[in-house]
Order: sequence, then C-alpha cells, then structure tokens
Amino acid sequence: MPMKTGDVIASKYVLGERLGSGGMGEVWTCQHSVIGKKAAIKFLRAELAGNEEIYQRFLREARAASLLESSHIIDIYDFGVTDDGHPFLVMEHLTGKSLADILASEGPLTVGRMAHYLAPVLRALDVAHAAGVIHRDLKPDNVFVCRREGEDEVVKLIDFGIAKLGGGGGDASAKLTATGLVMGTPYYMSPEQARGTRAVDHRSDLYAVGVMIYECLTRSYPHEGET
Repeated sequence: MPMKTGDVIASKYVLGERLGSGGMGEVWTCQHSVIGKKAAIKFLRAELAGNEEIYQRFLREARAASLLESSHIIDIYDFGVTDDGHPFLVMEHLTGKSLADILASEGPLTVGRMAHYLAPVLRALDVAHAAGVIHRDLKPDNVFVCRREGEDEVVKLIDFGIAKLGGGGGDASAKLTATGLVMGTPYYMSPEQARGTRAVDHRSDLYAVGVMIYECLTRSYPHEGET
C-alpha cells in the first residue's frame, strides 16, 4: 500500500514528509516514536526487492557507510524490511544543498571555495579507503553541503549504493563488481572503471575528485564525449 504521513515503520519510525522519489524508491523524513530523533528513511520499491542485485546494492549502501566513522560521511542508523516487503535504511537527516545545486546556481567557484567543499571529501575518502571501501560514484550530486542554523557548513559524502567493499564480500559482492559490469557516472569514471575491469581501486575515486575540481573551477568537464 502507498505510504503516507503518520505511518509507523518497524514499530518505531513515524513518517513525516516525502522528500523525493525515483525509479528505485522514495525518501521520507521520519521521527523515532520513543526518543523523538529526526532522521531520513529511504525505501526500496517492493517490486525491486526481489531483484537480488538491486537488493544487494541497497544493503551495500547501509553496510558501506556504517563501516566508516567520519564527520564527512553520512551516518546510517538502521536497516530493515517493512511488513509489505519494502527494504529500508534509516540515515541522518541532512538540510542544505548538493554541490551540484551550488554549481548550477553559482557557476564556477574560486579556488578557495572549491577547496572548502572538496577537501572534506578527500578526508572522507581517506577514512573509506583505509577501511577498504571504494565509493565508485563520486560526483557533485553525492557531495552534500549541510547548513545548520548557528553552525558552520559541514560537507558530507553520501550514496554508497555502488561502493566496492574490500574483503568478506561473498558471492553477491563478487557479482556486483564482476568484470564487464560498468557502474558509475560516465563523466567522472576513470578509464579502468569505464572498461568495467575488476582492477578498479581507490585511485578511481581520486580520478573522480580530479574531475570535480576541474568542474568546480570551469563549469565544464575535462572530457565531453557521449561514449
């Protein structure tokens, strides 16, 4: 059944407003029914939950972010499945704009502002790579600039849905990173990632940061090809 404001998920998360939806699912605000903590909850569509690869990608997002402790990586609080078959993950509620939104409205950035937004991304990647996690989908849409009243801006790295986890991945993890499977956003993909090879490592993330630096300063891509 369609979800609505006031629905209680897993006997503890009360739905607030819907923040957005897409082909994979929906994101809502929610509040813990006992302690009152506000969060965001992402649902995978029930019809997609039966697709093992998509389900594993969703689970991977929860696992990858939960492995990492950094003020520049989104916190994941919980994971589960509703009674009617919607897998969900609960994460910290962020207010602000993505770097993509900032670039769209403000145009090229100064070197100082570019560094202000991307230096925290590099700090987040230092933590992720040390834990064997490769993001593989770095782009301005996945860099979120949080603006909280009375506080400085905090930059958060989000969306670990196609992250590559080192060690202990199991068969499902191997299938998701198999040779020939191209995952990511083309403008930001290293040549190795674009070829779909299993040799992709932390350097692909650094390549993507290089593209973002170029984009922040010029509002264009170093490579504009459509293939």
